[in-house]
Amino acid sequence: MFLVAIIVTFFGMAREYQMQSILQMNSDVITESIFADYERPLWKDYHILGARVDCIEGEIDFKEQEIAAQSYSRAALHPIPTFISDAWSLYCASLKNTDFVHYRLLTDQEGQVFTRMAAGVMARKYGVEELWSVEEKTKEFPELLKGCEEGETYYQKACEVLENLTNEKGEDVSVSVEDTPVGDRVSCEEAGFLGLVVENPQTLSYKAVELENAPSHRQYAVGKSLTSAIEPVYEVDNQCLDSLLMRLYCKEHFQGYEYDSTMETDQNQILDYELEYLIHGLDTDKENLKGVVKELFVIREMANYGYLQTDTAKMAQAYGIATTLGAASGNPLVVEAIKQGILIAWASAEALLDVRGLLAGKKIPMWKTSDTWTSDLSCIGQYKTSFVTAKESEMGLTYEQYLVGLLYTKSDKVISERALDLIEGNIRLQEGYEEFCVDHIMVEAQIQYTYEYPGILSGLSLRETDHSGKKVIGNQGYFYMQ
Repeated sequence: MFLVAIIVTFFGMAREYQMQSILQMNSDVITESIFADYERPLWKDYHILGARVDCIEGEIDFKEQEIAAQSYSRAALHPIPTFISDAWSLYCASLKNTDFVHYRLLTDQEGQVFTRMAAGVMARKYGVEELWSVEEKTKEFPELLKGCEEGETYYQKACEVLENLTNEKGEDVSVSVEDTPVGDRVSCEEAGFLGLVVENPQTLSYKAVELENAPSHRQYAVGKSLTSAIEPVYEVDNQCLDSLLMRLYCKEHFQGYEYDSTMETDQNQILDYELEYLIHGLDTDKENLKGVVKELFVIREMANYGYLQTDTAKMAQAYGIATTLGAASGNPLVVEAIKQGILIAWASAEALLDVRGLLAGKKIPMWKTSDTWTSDLSCIGQYKTSFVTAKESEMGLTYEQYLVGLLYTKSDKVISERALDLIEGNIRLQEGYEEFCVDHIMVEAQIQYTYEYPGILSGLSLRETDHSGKKVIGNQGYFYMQ
């Protein structure tokens, strides 16, 4: 009996070791199978991998995944019954519980998860130098947009001086602003009138979308317990480049306005001007395009105004007219104010031509030179009524590149939320995905499996063991994180 006991003991230990290996393998396969069932349109159209989970009354529900796990385990761990009993099988086991201890959703951490995954898509496509070149070309955009108030101040000051002009004797010698180049300034609101900047307004998209239930306007479902920070995809000298990669992702996966009078409306998109939506987040293509046009106009106006300050010949032209208008005052400060008003008006006229050129598919340089300057001071009053566009420069930026620059003026959180609006809305247009929700997409999980299996001898009570399989999607090159 002693010898039998020893044999049974060693045999039991060997079986225990083997069971652990089998159950570990089963846990790995179940986890892989759960995440292999990813949402196809999300991957096909946006190169994001995620598994759909159910949400019942605001709570994430894993019943479907648990049923799938049970089904696989039953097939893998329950052998075909023998003529005696399947209890005699040494490696028979049953999965008793599948517990999603921790999990992370695509929308978690205020969009950081999506930003991280989008950056991962682009990380292999761009080198560090390319990333810096994108930022270098557009880094002035935020400051130029702030300069809008400065330009308005110069304009208002010139108007005030002209309307209250007096000579050295105190006599009224005021001049109507409309009769001077200052009065020909194009305002930001005027530039926003699309008929002024688009040659064929009838080709514009007039799509609209309901935003009330869009991801950016509703309460997200949230993941459980995974509060650890998202590691950056691309880091150079301790500086995270994920924001740059995210904006390049948007450029490649969303479209904007294109100059093509034959372009047809895309029925598989809730909006045609997606990049413009990322920037302004309004509910119609028209309003989003109008908002972008206004911002581009301000950027071009201030960049042009900055150039005029360096062009001595053009400065002399403006000074000559200002001197004529303000000579009666005998005050050089009055002449200077009028000159600055003329320069800002000239810069706005050139900006109008620039925006037209961009929307017509031309490349417009960030900073002008005498060779790339188009407008003539004597004609700035005519540009509103005659459709003239700026000169093109091979060294310039396209409309799409300007849009990427404008994306840098928005926060990562805002861009990721609006991008998820578009992704969800577009996928819902596909048959079978009408209920698709981006906040029901699981991208990371830690799952604990609990198994039961018979003792070594038939009839012994069942033993229970916890068997955990941890899968953090993205770690160690796992498939989901590209």
